[in-house]
Amino acid sequence: MGNSRIDFLGNKPVCGELLSEKLAQGALPPEEGLRHAIHIGEALHRVHARGLVHGALSPYCIALTDGGAFILRPTASPEDCAAYRAPEQVRGEAADVRSDVFAYGALLYEIATGNRAFPGTGVELNQEILKQFPAPVTLQTPAQAPAFAVMGGVISGCLEKDSARR
Repeated sequence: MGNSRIDFLGNKPVCGELLSEKLAQGALPPEEGLRHAIHIGEALHRVHARGLVHGALSPYCIALTDGGAFILRPTASPEDCAAYRAPEQVRGEAADVRSDVFAYGALLYEIATGNRAFPGTGVELNQEILKQFPAPVTLQTPAQAPAFAVMGGVISGCLEKDSARR
């Protein structure tokens, strides 16, 4: 189930499937997506509770294990992480907790829809992050309603362009 990778907080090896590998198969079933969203949120809270900022949160640095989600040390290429940067990072400002929250929102959007919140590349991607909002998360089936009701509001708040409002 995936290669060994290094935990961001404990600097210990973590074996698990990368979220990027899971998302390559498409949108996650609602209950599974919500479970992963909660585990990733808990892991991110642990990072922030220690006074740390990840600054490069993406599906390439989230390991999904039977024991929950682990945030890994950044190892992906800058191109792989580009779609998860916050507007302030696109403008060249230093990442902070709010930047990680924006990236978390972009991860949740992808978990819920199977699509990146900001799918462009290069200059086009930067403009999307700075000025555009992703298409609303829509229900594919009635069974998705409870999970999407929870995730939709969280996603909107996390993807707020103004970092002071996140």
